[in-house]
Amino acid sequence: MRYLEVFRGYAEKKYKIIVLLFFIIFLIVGVFSVNNYGYTYDEDNQRDLGIQAVDLILKNDQAIYSATNKYHGSSFTIIADIIERTFRISNLFFIRHCLTFFLFFASLIFFYFLCKKIFKSWKHGLLATLFLFLSPRIFVDSFYNPKDLPFLSFFIIAIFTFYMFLETRNVKFAFFHGIASAFAAGMRIIGLLIPLLTILFFVIDFILDEKQNQPSVHNDTYKKIQTLFIYLFIFIIAFCMVMPILLTNPIANLVATIKNMADFPHYSPSLFLGQRINNLDIPRSYLPVWMAVTTPIFYIVLFIMGLFGFFAAIRKSLSTFYKENKFLIIAALWFFIPVLGQIILSSNIYNGWRHMYFVYPALLIFAVSGIKWIYDLFKRKKLKFYSIYAAIAAILIVLNLGFISFEMIRIYPYEYAYFNVFAGKDLGVAEKRFTLDYWGLSFKYGLEYILKNDDREKITYTNLQGFGSPMEWLLSEPDRDRLDYVSEFIDADYCLSIYKNGAEEGLDAKNKIHTISVNGGSLLSIYKLK
Repeated sequence: MRYLEVFRGYAEKKYKIIVLLFFIIFLIVGVFSVNNYGYTYDEDNQRDLGIQAVDLILKNDQAIYSATNKYHGSSFTIIADIIERTFRISNLFFIRHCLTFFLFFASLIFFYFLCKKIFKSWKHGLLATLFLFLSPRIFVDSFYNPKDLPFLSFFIIAIFTFYMFLETRNVKFAFFHGIASAFAAGMRIIGLLIPLLTILFFVIDFILDEKQNQPSVHNDTYKKIQTLFIYLFIFIIAFCMVMPILLTNPIANLVATIKNMADFPHYSPSLFLGQRINNLDIPRSYLPVWMAVTTPIFYIVLFIMGLFGFFAAIRKSLSTFYKENKFLIIAALWFFIPVLGQIILSSNIYNGWRHMYFVYPALLIFAVSGIKWIYDLFKRKKLKFYSIYAAIAAILIVLNLGFISFEMIRIYPYEYAYFNVFAGKDLGVAEKRFTLDYWGLSFKYGLEYILKNDDREKITYTNLQGFGSPMEWLLSEPDRDRLDYVSEFIDADYCLSIYKNGAEEGLDAKNKIHTISVNGGSLLSIYKLK
């Protein structure tokens, strides 16, 4: 145990170097992975939205008002479009994948500092960040998901500025929090939850301070209220800039955006628990089941333990509980308001639960809280062999993170098809219950296989999902020149099909020449037609 104490002392002294090394590893892994993932059919639509949004701001071009996705969030795609225009970028989607990952990487840094402050421990902060990075579905989406991962990233950054604003209540963080909140709400309108929580907790803190007549650095009543109004002013201005559809008739367009979120009129049937379901009429079990089968079980167990410790602490007086657990209360509202809202209202979500990914960091905060609760319990019980129990707990954490890492490496680069054992013993079982590749990411690997095994100068292809030629954008220019997408079977040399909605059932199995599979589950099949 003496060596363990020496190591702990050294780690405490050099913790900044340890944290820096972890983030360097995160960055290296991301940079070397970014070119290994496919294209999603939402990326072209989001790019067009960004072009239209910037044109509205710069040229007063009204084209965005006739777009089918005009009520979608545009804050991230505006940034991407400005970079694209400024540097005249030709490799469009590769650069956007890089930007998506770099934004996620930045949010990891903010998440570390947020959790470090919440738990008052750099170790807990780093552990929470490691949990987020080692989340297969989140990690893989951080490269190509043009909506939900930027929203998750902006939401994390806004929650950090929320923390700092409540702690300092100064103009500087009123400004930063206003900007961060605007980018989150400008990505998905549910981001309006952040200013609502900001107002709520600002008022609660204000009342408690005034009630206790607490002398503090922000005991000037006027200055406190002033910072809140500065925050709201900055938020409204920035929100309209990153959601430019609000520049004209803002109230009506804001209401329309909220209605669009609550009941998005998009038909995308999927496989759920072995049944093909209509996403416009999903069961209330849809979100909890998808969360349960795609989140590492270790995190789920810790999350439940964290919730148990959180609710057990309510036995204290409410004011004491609030002071000691304010940011866990915020994390609870961050998680439960959207989740319970979706379940109760049966809001239209599809393609797994990607629309709700932004609540996932809150789940991980409670997972880390579960670990802290166990360690604190060991201390309170004054267990005779506390050091041994603590060491065993640490070993279990390391082993579970090692197992999750191994799983991610084993199915790389198909982490978007990650399921835990709740979905089945392997993906061969899971594919009969859930859609594995709902976004067509596997098409890239199918095209690469065709190019490698067919030496013709010109190859025509089609697919049953009608995703079109943008699938080629992540290939090299010489490879793109050899490919020609056609919409009719009669003109195609090959047909590619992901296993979605049973479309492949009409194809002749004798023409199947290759299947891309992982862990027993089929992601895509290639049919040779000529």
